[in-house]
Amino acid sequence: MKKLLLLLLIQVVMSVAVLAGNGKIAGKVIDKTTGEPLIGVNVVIAGTTTGAATDLDGHYSINVAAGTYALQVSFISYNTQKIEGVKVDEGKTTTLNVVLEEASNSLQEVEIVATFKRESHDALVLERRKSAVISDGVSAELIRKTPDRSTSDVLRRVSGASIQDNKFAIIRGLNERYNSAYLNGAPLLSTEPDRKAFAFDIFPANLIESVVIAKTATPDLPADFAGGAIQVKTKDIPDENFYSVSVGANFHSQTTFKPFYGSQRGKTDWLGLDDNTRAMPKGMPSTAEFRKLVDNWKNDDINALAQKFQNTWKPTKYSAMRPGSSFQFSAGHQIGKFGSMASISYYDNYRYRQIKRRDYANTDQLVDYTNDQYTRTILAGVLWNLSYKVDDNNKISLKNLYNINTSDQTTMRKGNSYENGNYQESTMFWYTQNQLLSNQLTGEHYFPATKIKANWNVGYNDSRRNVPDLRRITYQRAIDNPTEALKMSLSNSAQADFGGRFYSKLNESSWSQAVDFSMPVYQNINVKAGVYRQARTRKFDARQLGYIQGDAYSEKYLGYAIDSIFANKNVQNKGITISESTTLADHYDATSTLKAAFLMSDATVGKFRFIGGVRMESYNQTFVSYKTGDSNPDLAPSVNLDNTITDVLPSLNVVYSLTQKSNLRASVSQTVSRPEFRELAPFQFYDFNDVMMIAGNPDIKRTKVNNVDLRYEYYPGAGQVLSASVFYKHFDNPIEKTLTPAGSFRLSSFVNVPTAVNYGLEFDVRQNLVRIDPTVKIFERLTVFGNLSLIKSSVDLGNLKTQMGESSRPMQGQSSYIINAGINYSDEEHLFDVNLSVNRVGRRINNVGNADYASLWENPRTVVDMQFSKSFTNKMEIKVNCGDLLAQRLLLYQDNDKNGKLNRDKDNVLFETRMGSSISLAFSYKF
Repeated sequence: MKKLLLLLLIQVVMSVAVLAGNGKIAGKVIDKTTGEPLIGVNVVIAGTTTGAATDLDGHYSINVAAGTYALQVSFISYNTQKIEGVKVDEGKTTTLNVVLEEASNSLQEVEIVATFKRESHDALVLERRKSAVISDGVSAELIRKTPDRSTSDVLRRVSGASIQDNKFAIIRGLNERYNSAYLNGAPLLSTEPDRKAFAFDIFPANLIESVVIAKTATPDLPADFAGGAIQVKTKDIPDENFYSVSVGANFHSQTTFKPFYGSQRGKTDWLGLDDNTRAMPKGMPSTAEFRKLVDNWKNDDINALAQKFQNTWKPTKYSAMRPGSSFQFSAGHQIGKFGSMASISYYDNYRYRQIKRRDYANTDQLVDYTNDQYTRTILAGVLWNLSYKVDDNNKISLKNLYNINTSDQTTMRKGNSYENGNYQESTMFWYTQNQLLSNQLTGEHYFPATKIKANWNVGYNDSRRNVPDLRRITYQRAIDNPTEALKMSLSNSAQADFGGRFYSKLNESSWSQAVDFSMPVYQNINVKAGVYRQARTRKFDARQLGYIQGDAYSEKYLGYAIDSIFANKNVQNKGITISESTTLADHYDATSTLKAAFLMSDATVGKFRFIGGVRMESYNQTFVSYKTGDSNPDLAPSVNLDNTITDVLPSLNVVYSLTQKSNLRASVSQTVSRPEFRELAPFQFYDFNDVMMIAGNPDIKRTKVNNVDLRYEYYPGAGQVLSASVFYKHFDNPIEKTLTPAGSFRLSSFVNVPTAVNYGLEFDVRQNLVRIDPTVKIFERLTVFGNLSLIKSSVDLGNLKTQMGESSRPMQGQSSYIINAGINYSDEEHLFDVNLSVNRVGRRINNVGNADYASLWENPRTVVDMQFSKSFTNKMEIKVNCGDLLAQRLLLYQDNDKNGKLNRDKDNVLFETRMGSSISLAFSYKF
């Protein structure tokens, strides 16, 4: 950390040194027909020799004194552009993107004169219009106008996207397992131990340059997705040197200045890192060695081990919780051929919510709990991107990201278990530490003689999830005897809810390598080919410990208070001791290797553009574990998977340019969705919050998907769009998460269903209101935006219809509609901005049920956010963000009357909570 801060300080000093003096004109030059960057274009100040040539990305940069200039842009066989009125301020960068059009006769090129404002806007419109795939996204400019703190918040604003559990992306009604995630082009690993999913709340929003969802496949994209390939791009090397700092505070309606409970904290908790406060005691033997102590009746040795565990069972009370806090620092500079961008982000937030938890057998109520849940979340990120431009045709970049996402949750539960006839009071301490390290070395090269472009990428990702000392304790008494004293329960075997201590570590790493080449082969025909390899390794270990009756056990211990029942004196007296219930299924090792090659062409014929080809993927997956919870390897059946499947996956995208501002797009493709390691693992974990066991299924198979898409899009002006899309998807062997009764718990697992279809409509609009009356300033400052998705799906259950209790139903996670809408008021003259946005997602299946247990539905809720921002002299800015103003309840229910909506008189509500509203204040200054 000290070295990193020193490097950032060096950047600050260098930035200050180069800010003084000249300004800069910088931008990108692209081909009007293809939208591709042009390399080697001459960009000069008219009437001078001062200028630059564009590099392999089409970028150029010219240092000039403050003033107003005319730029001349010329290239062989293209009409020369002259752009007048380009104003440059001292110490600032003026961005000017240019569109060049091929001359009808290369020997008779003409000069076209344009204004600075019009030319910049034309380029911005063209870049999106010329995309090869159907995609939607959000830029850094839009992110700045929202209260979004993480990438998961940002994704909610993309057409056809919604977020579940505040972090998992659902695209076009398809849950997180059908979507893939990429960071700067390299694949991201699943962050979750219990599902195939990437938690997008791990990335602070201020580190993001853009989030784009590719909704159709091309041969150069990995094919493991059905809903969308989510491409997160971090901020790159800036056009101007700078450094900036931002500080903020967050106030929550249900939390701030109110009582708050938490667990015992360590010295580095503020960083989101455990300092071994929660670690397993030193000297604790392995599971196998501990089992030998039990088998050999080494009770004294076991008792000595039990005394090493800390007595950390009583929640710590904070009388008035302080506001959450945030801090960001970033710096960037370019010196000659070298560029650097670095940033540090830090969020420390607190949330309280009360959750009603119920469960039923048909209409008979089994449990009725009230959970008081207190959560502290630390979200920290360090980004450092380096770039070296060897010359205009060669560039090498190193992109680095390190993220910490830590949750410290304390839950205190009270309520009735009618199933057992007990009133219960439980406490749980659940600390989860996630870390992600991503390193990518990339190269971009252009060979002018052959016009070949070459790109390569070597990436390394390391993802770690640590759950140290998850503790649960329950006191109970008979429901019908309220005067009875609450007591703990201890038996001769460790039980998770009665003094259980759970430890787990998940480590996953991956290496990826990719290289591709593209070149023109005939006029407007380009060919691209490449290879790709990714190797993943995952190791998961869990230990399940708990307190049991000791040699001198007495029932008097059961009535002791939470902070004294497991005190050392009770262990020393041999009244209570420790035991272990870890099984062979609590460990697994897994690997996967993906090898891919692709060949594609991009051809423009008149108004048509064809992007098509084929991708071949060979995927090998190995998995080693055990099927049952037995602790004896001679008795437990093992799980040894070693599967290789090769898929040949064609795709075709067709773009028809109706006009210069409108397109008609069509796409057909085949993709796949493979089982994640956790979906295969028999390991069982009891989720206290959701009152269910979670386990994998080693028998599930990969899913194959056929996709058809059609879109009309119209770009009326810069940053404006109107589009309408229709899509259809057919699934063979789709994988879904199911919920079934299993004794006194529900079991959540995974299963293949025979087939499914998913289809729908998408509408997207972003329109400035200046067209209403160009003479009225308020209309020029107002922009309305929104997107609407209407989606349907149907799962054909085939032979499973008797087991599932129905012949068909919607796919898990699919909403019938998704609405995003808003209005933005931007006063550039007075540097004032207001943004209002609304998000609503239709009801969707949270967990699939069966004939004995109905599916669990999530009820719709409306989220309204608002932001006010005011800038001063383009350097200082104050933001006020208001989040979830309506604070509507989140409910999960079983639709007993099958009327398609919540009916509290007839339906079973299993989960109910109010999220609360937030207000944050942030101050930032840019140097």
